[in-house]
Amino acid sequence: MQQRWLRQRLEPSIRARATSLIPERFRHMGAPLANGAARCLQILGSIAVVPVLLRALGREEFAIWMAITSLFVATSFIDLGLGGALVNRLSAAEETRADSGRAVSSSIFGLGLLWGLAAVSLLALYPSVDWDRVFGLPPGTRADPGPAAMVMLVALCAIAPLGLAGRIRLGLGQSHVHSLWDAVTSVLTLTGMLLSAGLGGGVTMVVLAAALAPLITLAANWAQLLRKQRWLTPRWRDANWPEFARLLHEGASFFFIALFGAAAFGCDSLIVVFTLGAKAAAEPMIALRLAAALQTLMAGMVLPYWPRLSRVAAGSAAERRRALRQTFGFIFLISTTAAGGLLIFGPAVVRLWTGGAVGLAAGLALPIAIWILVFGVAQGLLMVFSVAHLVRTQLIVAATSGILILLCKIGGAMLGGAPGLVWGGTLALLSGAVAPLIVLLARDLRRQED
Repeated sequence: MQQRWLRQRLEPSIRARATSLIPERFRHMGAPLANGAARCLQILGSIAVVPVLLRALGREEFAIWMAITSLFVATSFIDLGLGGALVNRLSAAEETRADSGRAVSSSIFGLGLLWGLAAVSLLALYPSVDWDRVFGLPPGTRADPGPAAMVMLVALCAIAPLGLAGRIRLGLGQSHVHSLWDAVTSVLTLTGMLLSAGLGGGVTMVVLAAALAPLITLAANWAQLLRKQRWLTPRWRDANWPEFARLLHEGASFFFIALFGAAAFGCDSLIVVFTLGAKAAAEPMIALRLAAALQTLMAGMVLPYWPRLSRVAAGSAAERRRALRQTFGFIFLISTTAAGGLLIFGPAVVRLWTGGAVGLAAGLALPIAIWILVFGVAQGLLMVFSVAHLVRTQLIVAATSGILILLCKIGGAMLGGAPGLVWGGTLALLSGAVAPLIVLLARDLRRQED
């Protein structure tokens, strides 16, 4: 009892003292840098596992593994937008603990029931799907993608409700804690996949290892979260179905934005497999996986700015401009570093990454570097337009630009292979999302000043 009293007394003063040692102009970078460190660990894990899996699985099964694990992009929208609604609810000053607990309980049980039914339906449909045809494999091929694909789809159904832990921590200002759990996930995923490949488990066992790791760490993340914030513990009696419907309505814009974003940014591996075939796709897919790793790094580092931009949106124009300068200054720093590093070290990294088995596909370094720069600006604008009064505007732009980007990537891949895919996506993102959102942001700032 005495130890708990001392901890409650001392922890705030120690935290305040540590914060005071950091210059004020750099304090906003703390959570983004923590998120970035976790994403760097994810990237290092990806770098470590690729040469091992390429040798253990062969090019065909390796391409299948990359295509199936690219389905993890669905984690951005399988919460049906409830995560975005909870971020805004929990970061709102007027939200009481009782209201927050009711919202969390309604979200968890509602999503759990919906995706539980989806998992049962997927298992029932499994025997009727021609999985070889889905992945463009010739008849009689050794690879069997069906079990691996089903493992991933069922795991995503379980991740949907558990994944709300990250959004809840973001709304509570604890994204750095979730980043630590992401780092643990990366270590477990890497260890599991290496063991599976080393034991000759094939693509299904490797995918199973990749799918189990986030389930384990999300469960542990929830346990730690609820130990400190007991008022958020999901309870069946607090699950309010009208509240669930309201949260779905509030999060509908976030769901569609994430869905269009996944189509625009997360389907590169699938597009390459379906346009080039599994055997020919291995080399360009490695370069695209490197680009996706940099995207993940930047998206994770920018995400903690969301609650702050949401709070200052209704404040003074000067405070909002200051937050925007800090946000986009940080984005410029990380995106130029990533793009420059790719141009200089990209070919050597890919050769080292694959043990010399695969090089950086011809003509991909420059378009990927330019894509990274444009993507960084787009991510910053995404955070700006995630505030309540601008999210519908973001939805309209995301819908039109997401469809445009997907179509341009498919057309570019058909005409010019992987480089055509990247150039098409970059031009579509710049013209369909970045330029319109900059114009709309400038108009909103003028309105706020008036």
